[in-house]
Amino acid sequence: MKHFFIVLLTVVVWSGVKGQTISIEDCQSMAKENYPQILQYGLIDKSATFKTEILNTNYLPQISLSAKYTYQSDVTSIPITIPGMTISPPGKDQYGVTLMVEQLIWDGGSTNIQKKISKEQAFVDKRRLDSDIYLLRERVNELYFGIKLLESQINVNSTLIKDLERSRTDIKTLISNGMANLSDLNLFEAEFIAAKQKESDLKNIKSGFAKMLSAMIGKNVCEGYEFVMPEDLKISGDDQNMRFEIDWMDSQISNLENQKRLISSKSLPKLGAFIQLGYSKPGLNMLKDELNEYYYAGARLTWNIGSFYTKKRETSLIRINQQSIENQKQIFQYNINLKKSQHLSDIARLEATLVDDATLIRLREDIVNASKIKVESGVCSISDYIKDINKLDLARQSKASHQIELLKIKYQYSFNLNK
Repeated sequence: MKHFFIVLLTVVVWSGVKGQTISIEDCQSMAKENYPQILQYGLIDKSATFKTEILNTNYLPQISLSAKYTYQSDVTSIPITIPGMTISPPGKDQYGVTLMVEQLIWDGGSTNIQKKISKEQAFVDKRRLDSDIYLLRERVNELYFGIKLLESQINVNSTLIKDLERSRTDIKTLISNGMANLSDLNLFEAEFIAAKQKESDLKNIKSGFAKMLSAMIGKNVCEGYEFVMPEDLKISGDDQNMRFEIDWMDSQISNLENQKRLISSKSLPKLGAFIQLGYSKPGLNMLKDELNEYYYAGARLTWNIGSFYTKKRETSLIRINQQSIENQKQIFQYNINLKKSQHLSDIARLEATLVDDATLIRLREDIVNASKIKVESGVCSISDYIKDINKLDLARQSKASHQIELLKIKYQYSFNLNK
């Protein structure tokens, strides 16, 4: 009973290892999570929040405290003698403490515009990050389809090995019947060894691809994983471009528009209120040479006329930048449409090629079957028979490659448009 449970546990563990599957969508998701730059999303949000909080302080009361002490060589005096009145000059030493409280009432909308710029810039940074991370999808696709292509070649090569093994058995029968000789068997042995070498090479290359994919997704998929064949995608020539780069460039243009509004706000007057509390010697009454409390309050209107000198040039420069980004956007869309046309053309070509591949394989199989009969009848040489087998193998390899290539191009088409 103890041995039974040990065997059962071994089977369960082995099945758990060998039965694991992974899809191209799994790889893309894990690659994104494993990408170090993904942490930038949180940093962008935190930075935007801090900038907004800093800008909000513009409307908080601004408080300043100052103290001073001075001694001067002379003071103002009144050189007039008035009978019955003595006017003492103030002391040459002066000191005091003042508390100033200022409150911004209106800044021409500058603060609100800066908050919009901060929010829009965070969106710009995220879209740029989306674009960078989005490229991971292309690299994952390349590796994943590379693995699937190698697997298809390994499977085709395995079929060739089985065919050679069967044919080798048939040749041994012919040799025993005196219808073939040892050199004929050696031809099959050489082809069999070459096929086994190719199998080893293909598996080593696949292992290399799997190691690169493992490093990218942060999970070891080199052993015990079955790579699921990606689903076929429906392709339509009416599919629209939904790439992140378009949103990125649109948000840049929008943010430049906010910067134009900020420039305009700088040329508007700013209104604020203030109150100053003081305790000094002398106070507001300069003729009273003693410590006094005092205050004064009011409103202040400031207008930076100098901003008009550069407003037109700064606005023109921003407009040029907007036009430049718009031009880049048009170029990007143009290139996307070119790729789209190329992909559609390649898809149509490969779909037609696969029809021919199926026909060619069927014909090659008939030719191999006929050659086998001819060899057994002694009217066909072993070398010609092997050539027919190799041509059938090439036809199968071509079909397998074309199937993977067609699926890969469909995924490239989807990637190109961000479907």
